[in-house]
Amino acid sequence: MTLSYIIVTYNKLPYLKTVIADLLAHKKEDEEIIVVDGGSSDGTPAYLEERLRCGDIERYVSERDLGQSHAINKGMLMARGTLFKILNDDDTYYFDKIEVCKEFMLKHPEIDALGTNGISHDGKEYHREEDFLMWKTLSYHPFQIAEQGLLLRRDSIPVFGLADTASRFWEGDFTLRLTSGKARLAWYTGITWKHVFNQDSVSVNAGNGWVLESAALRRRHPGLYSKWKHLVPKPIRDLIRFFIPKKRLVAAEKVTEPTFLF
Repeated sequence: MTLSYIIVTYNKLPYLKTVIADLLAHKKEDEEIIVVDGGSSDGTPAYLEERLRCGDIERYVSERDLGQSHAINKGMLMARGTLFKILNDDDTYYFDKIEVCKEFMLKHPEIDALGTNGISHDGKEYHREEDFLMWKTLSYHPFQIAEQGLLLRRDSIPVFGLADTASRFWEGDFTLRLTSGKARLAWYTGITWKHVFNQDSVSVNAGNGWVLESAALRRRHPGLYSKWKHLVPKPIRDLIRFFIPKKRLVAAEKVTEPTFLF
């Protein structure tokens, strides 16, 4: 088994059906689908049982959990693939590009985790190779990676750890630990995902959850999580970014077509 797709869901059956249908159209024989349901009451358990009987998915669990991070951890520990990729139940993924990333990771067993670019909910391309280049060049530059773009190696769980169940949104704490620890990272400059806003989206219904989570991250990771961007007006932040090394680093290793940086 080369790749385990892990989908975490809760009471979002229409979106889940769309994601699984899209995934099944691209899934390879050496890949598996694992679904971790938080005990949905909208028909999700019956749907998953039917998909299991049909052989569309390999494993699922449907039970109350302690939140997204707890569900993510269940999926990581259930995975049998050399690699695993966590999918949101309502976003869009470019599986042909994910396949390219999978082949890269299989050829480079020394890499623990791979980040990729994507498209944000407003249609703008989400590029973070600038942060990756700073991480690679500077002695200490932890940064956050969008959860949709991560591809992780199962045998590297002892290196980067599981998701922190104290975090409401798992990727913030997880990727700060990932990029400040001992993990060996690579970056794919192509687009592998698109974030989709909908009325049931976690992003829409989070309320002030993001603010509270950011505050928790600053307490949990003093010195890691950027404080200045929450205190300085955006026009001044943009001016500061123009002069910091990030811009010069990107210019020194300009990316003109999808490639791997490592």
